[in-house]
Amino acid sequence: MQRFRKRFRSRRTDLQAGLGAKFEAVFHANPVASLLATFPEGRILAMNEAFCRILDGLPGAAAARSLAETKLWSTFEEYTEFIQQVQLANSLYDREICVFLSSDQVQILSLSARVITVAAETNLLITAIAQPQHASPGELAQSKVVLKPAIGSRIDEYQRLEAERQQTAEALRLSEERFRQIANSIKQFLFVRDMRSKNYLYASPAYETIWGRTCESLYQNPQSWFDSLHPDDRPSVLASLHKQFQGDLIQHEYRIYHLNGSLRWIRAEVFPVVDETGQIVRCAGIIEDITSRKQAESALRDSEEKFAMIYRCSPTAIAISYLSDGRYTDVNSTFEEYTGLTRQEVLGKRAADLNLWVNLQQREELIRQVTEQGRVQNLECQVRRKNGEIRTVLMSAERYELAGTNYLITVAIDISERKQLQQEVKLQRDFQELLFDQSNDALFLVDTVTLKTLDCNQRAVEMFEADSKDELIDIEGHRLQKQPFTQAELNEIQQQIDQKKLWSKELRYVSCKGREFWGDLSAKQITFGKQKFNFVRVVDISDRKQAEAALDRELFRSKTLFATSVDGIVILDQTGNVIEANESFARMLGYPLDELLTLNLADWDVDWTREDIQPDSINSDLAAFSISPVGQRFEDNIEPKMSRNISVGLDEFE
Repeated sequence: MQRFRKRFRSRRTDLQAGLGAKFEAVFHANPVASLLATFPEGRILAMNEAFCRILDGLPGAAAARSLAETKLWSTFEEYTEFIQQVQLANSLYDREICVFLSSDQVQILSLSARVITVAAETNLLITAIAQPQHASPGELAQSKVVLKPAIGSRIDEYQRLEAERQQTAEALRLSEERFRQIANSIKQFLFVRDMRSKNYLYASPAYETIWGRTCESLYQNPQSWFDSLHPDDRPSVLASLHKQFQGDLIQHEYRIYHLNGSLRWIRAEVFPVVDETGQIVRCAGIIEDITSRKQAESALRDSEEKFAMIYRCSPTAIAISYLSDGRYTDVNSTFEEYTGLTRQEVLGKRAADLNLWVNLQQREELIRQVTEQGRVQNLECQVRRKNGEIRTVLMSAERYELAGTNYLITVAIDISERKQLQQEVKLQRDFQELLFDQSNDALFLVDTVTLKTLDCNQRAVEMFEADSKDELIDIEGHRLQKQPFTQAELNEIQQQIDQKKLWSKELRYVSCKGREFWGDLSAKQITFGKQKFNFVRVVDISDRKQAEAALDRELFRSKTLFATSVDGIVILDQTGNVIEANESFARMLGYPLDELLTLNLADWDVDWTREDIQPDSINSDLAAFSISPVGQRFEDNIEPKMSRNISVGLDEFE
């Protein structure tokens, strides 16, 4: 900013100290009549007072705009010859011409001319010396001798001054070009304002980027940028403008609305520019879009506030200490809860002073990893609370530098309950695995979607005569059945499991080696975590099935004997009611079989009444006759539809 001020002031000084004014002063003060014209066109650019006096004496020459109109040459041919001679040598000295004055007098003039370059244009400098009419030829010659060096010296001085002026103008042009290139390429908005008119003398293109408005609008209306000001910042900006035009150095930050509607933060620095007399004539400024910086500052503040909130409210214990000696500089409230120590008891002390670490080697390992790697994560450690209780924590730590000092930030999570739960879960899992593997039944864990076996126990391997567990994994279990389920049956079974949570059926299976056996299949839906499985149990019931078959065969044989026996057979319950009787017994009593099945012992045995027929009384009565209730035969009178004696054999069964 300071370099910009000096450069701006220097440029103004160079402009005001230009050689143009000096050249003009010398030109007009010169006693030798001098005229400057374009070359070869001859258009008059300037003439001094001495040359004007010469032309005043010529009729109609005062209004001349070109050399040909000055009446210095009698004919146009003489003028053309003069110009051609100058073109040949770029100069001409002591060319005498006679001019006729308005007073009918003749004036002799000695003309000298030289081609010079002024402001990158080719010009002709002409000097004229009027010869007195009364002068003798010797006097004229003497005048030429005296004036010729003076005229040549003046012309040389003019050319030197012109060369200096051109060099200064070129340097100024290059300087201004460099300034514009710099101003046009930087992101900052540079401007120069006139202190009196308040108009903008210069506005860099960055104005259009920052404001979204054209520089032309600023030149036409210097106050147009006010429309972009944020309403809350308008009073402070107007106050700073007042100080700015008082010549104060201004540094101000405010907000504007870009033409696209976005909000921008602006930082302006404005300083006065003085002339050689010390008067403030300009004010120059640099304006920068600091929106990104403001957003970064806001994000940093938000981040710091979030960190502070997280630090205070975090459910994990957070501690900050010096990396060099381990002294604590800060701890959060969770750290106090974990350790049972207050913040005041911890600050300024080391973990060893507080007897926090059960095993100090764990802390040394943590420091080593942080020193070598910059951080450590999830290091399981044991810490001691103030009351002596040992807790297990999962600790992470990281090194960071602040103001040249290395700090250590540690974050710890109490996992004591989790460790205990993990141990309990492990014991439970081991117990379940023990039950799973030691079960006498084949157990399968089945995917509810694919119906493929995920796991099975050793008993399943043995029951199905597989070479290993792998032979039973990832297969559909019903494929082991002699008659696999159809898809419709599988859908119905799964539906029943979903509804009733349990399904069972006795099925015939074929082992991996081709042995057929009976199995009692039961399936139950269970949940591990969030996933559902079918827990399938298969019990080998081949022995039971064989016993049932033998029993069925015996029952069939008994029923065949019961039905075809020539002896009358009746089966009574303990109250004497008929349960079963064969046709032979019905014929003995003379009852139809269906009617006999509705009778009681008392209905045909005269020795018994319904009240007497009780299990205890029957046994006691039989005992009185020394008759065993089982496996004995005796004579008894029965009187159904006919009286006859029947030999009775008793047998008791459940």
